[in-house]
Amino acid sequence: MLSLPFSSYEQVAALDGKHVTFNQPLTVIDSYNLHRFGELTLSHQRQFVPTNLYLPGSSQAAALEQHNQLNRIRLLDHSDQEYPEKIPYPGEALSANNTVRVGDQVVSVTGVLQLSDQKITLRPVEQPEFIAANPRLQRPELRSGNLRIASLNLLNLFNGDGQGGDFPTPRGADNPEEYQRQLAKLVASVAAMDADIIGLMELENDGFGQFSTIAQFTEALNHAVGENRYAFVDAGAPLGDDVIAVGLLYRPQVVSLMSTAKISPDKVFDRPPLAQVFQHKASGESLTVVVNHFKSKGSCHRAEGLNQDQNDGQGCFNAKRQLQTNRLITWLDTEPDLNSNGKQLVMGDLNAYAMEDPIRAFAAHGYKDLVGHFAGDKAYSYVYRGQSGYIDHALASRQLFTKVIDAAAWHSNADEPRALDYNTENKTAGQSQSLYAKDGYRASDHDPVLISIKFD
Repeated sequence: MLSLPFSSYEQVAALDGKHVTFNQPLTVIDSYNLHRFGELTLSHQRQFVPTNLYLPGSSQAAALEQHNQLNRIRLLDHSDQEYPEKIPYPGEALSANNTVRVGDQVVSVTGVLQLSDQKITLRPVEQPEFIAANPRLQRPELRSGNLRIASLNLLNLFNGDGQGGDFPTPRGADNPEEYQRQLAKLVASVAAMDADIIGLMELENDGFGQFSTIAQFTEALNHAVGENRYAFVDAGAPLGDDVIAVGLLYRPQVVSLMSTAKISPDKVFDRPPLAQVFQHKASGESLTVVVNHFKSKGSCHRAEGLNQDQNDGQGCFNAKRQLQTNRLITWLDTEPDLNSNGKQLVMGDLNAYAMEDPIRAFAAHGYKDLVGHFAGDKAYSYVYRGQSGYIDHALASRQLFTKVIDAAAWHSNADEPRALDYNTENKTAGQSQSLYAKDGYRASDHDPVLISIKFD
């Protein structure tokens, strides 16, 4: 009888090739390869990114990383087939209505243990029992104020030419069918959030005309909710040169636009931030919302100098994300239309975990990390290689923080298998139907972040 974590790889090596049984409920921490290889990753509890909890380069972060690696096994099926017709877990075949989420538990795990390249695997000799320990929530749970703000990474929403053609696009859907599947899931997700202001990331950077992605997304959203509820902030032209951009939606019945939208002209931003001052109609209060998508931790082969991975847990391009943070703060401080009210909210995918340099730079300038403040050290919005954390942020200025009554991530995406998304490739005709639903689950790979404000 075994339990996690293992004490060392030497302990695992001594068990290599033997039948073992784990005498504790194990938690699903990753399902990325469930559809492709019939694989889940299990641990004795949810694992967190070390720099989500501890300072980069610290002994605590290093210890947690080592602990995490000795506290996981890959649960494999008995087939070496790639993209099997029947996905083995959970029990009955995976489907849109029979999911296995990160945070769910597995009991009665018995199988053959194997160690290869410090990867610990288990091939079960009998079907494990799954417990839905992390059930879906139909909508976000958030204390009610009188202004709700949300943000969501759309996972590359591209609409072709806006008239059913020009597929495949540089990113996102490969054809009109996939686009309609993607659109339906994203619309369901945003509608369920019922927010008054919504920041969007990974939106096609194709302007604001009739056939633009943001215009057609807003139209589809209004059709779904049954009223002309949302409008989009028109920045006048595409935002920068990247193929993706940020965007803003709002409810004209609840907030009005004050002055024009502002786009940072600073070339340090690969995807320029978009800022808008809103007035809350019921209270007369105003606030600035700026939506962002900072440089990612990918494409490390292009990194030079301090942008190379410093092996402190922050990945590559951390120096650039720090610079983007500082330039954003300066812009918000010095742009007259953006700092006059003192109530500022920075939202979006900052590609930095809670204890990494960019987020601590915001804190040093008086911004409050709302997700961490309200959810504590269990906060997350993203799961990568079996580790949870949040790179999707809501950061409030001192003046705005006094008005915030709640903040949370809605775990509708990060915990779900990617097999349930809109894509149809590597799926049989039956799987394309059974794994898909027009709901908000696995609409993206990031969870939405929401905050609730109470203006007097």
